[in-house]
Amino acid sequence: MYNMEGKREYNMRDQQYAYWLCNVNGIGNITFYKLWEAFGSFEMVYRASDKKLQCVLTRQQYLSLKESKKKWDVETEYNRLVDKKVLFYPLLHPEYPKKLRVLHDAPTAIYCIGQLPDEEKHSVAIIGARKCSAYGRAVAEEIAKVMVKANISVVSGMARGIDGIAQKAALEAGGETYGVLGSGVLVCYPAENRRIYDEIKMRGGILSEQHPYAQPKATFFPMRNRIISALSEVILVIEATEKSGTYITVDMALEQGKEVYAVPGRVYDPLSAGCNKMIEQGAGIITNLTKLPEQLFGIIDSQKQKEENMQAKKIYSAKENAILDALGTTPVMLTVLCERIKEQNQEIEVDLTQIRQIIMQMLLKGEVRAVGGSYFQRIF
Repeated sequence: MYNMEGKREYNMRDQQYAYWLCNVNGIGNITFYKLWEAFGSFEMVYRASDKKLQCVLTRQQYLSLKESKKKWDVETEYNRLVDKKVLFYPLLHPEYPKKLRVLHDAPTAIYCIGQLPDEEKHSVAIIGARKCSAYGRAVAEEIAKVMVKANISVVSGMARGIDGIAQKAALEAGGETYGVLGSGVLVCYPAENRRIYDEIKMRGGILSEQHPYAQPKATFFPMRNRIISALSEVILVIEATEKSGTYITVDMALEQGKEVYAVPGRVYDPLSAGCNKMIEQGAGIITNLTKLPEQLFGIIDSQKQKEENMQAKKIYSAKENAILDALGTTPVMLTVLCERIKEQNQEIEVDLTQIRQIIMQMLLKGEVRAVGGSYFQRIF
């Protein structure tokens, strides 16, 4: 929605005035952008005449802005932000996340302690029930570790239950994770996740669109959820009741065109009712946790693949391996198979009778299939 191409460059010296404007009641993203276009800088907005401001703002917005100027010391307030090591990215900042800028209700600004997610790196949101089961906990921990191993960032809300469990597991696995809060970034909520909060600041980032000291409010959490889904390529749901608040994030993700996957559960388990319903309605199903990066992004665990390949090589003789390498899904005659083996591996002595005998043994083992009696193909 907010395309910066061809626009004037953002004035980095203007940060303190942008911070002031972001905290004026009634000034949302659209008005924020409109004022920047009208005046060229946020300092010019601050110094603009009443007449010019009234041409751009509604009466209520104008009065709110005037009142704010009386109470807000621009330089002092911004220096407090810097002293607390809070990074400030208003909508027009060049480093403001592109994934958020495209939202019709993009946050006017993002506050961050730590760092913003790398937008070149794959990311997933792991969300679910606050009151989760031992099963949900185990799945959340395993999925987070698998994601980290595949160099995929984990995004969540640092809430009780699945969110915090997944982020803790990501940190323990040596990965990075991003906590999007329903409070300001200087307010750890829930307080019980203080250790996770402190670690995320060092190995990822704490993010929020609320003023850094804002206390959590019920209305902030749905707003927070749209940021979680926007920063993630895929949303993974682990345990949710049929009327779970997790549905808010899922609905927002679907509106944003994101893929949603859910972990199935027992039909009589209330904590699985929401996930089972999502799957019934078309969500992807999570079954093989270790192959999840491949399922989502085509990322194969190269080390595991090597180990599997080495294990496979151990159980076959050199000629059996040569036959398997030469066979594909398209059936071929025995004579053609022999020619392929000669071309691919000159060290193997190819004897038609011996190859036929080995093929017969492999047929019995279920490693190859005969088609039409004289053609053969590999079973993958």
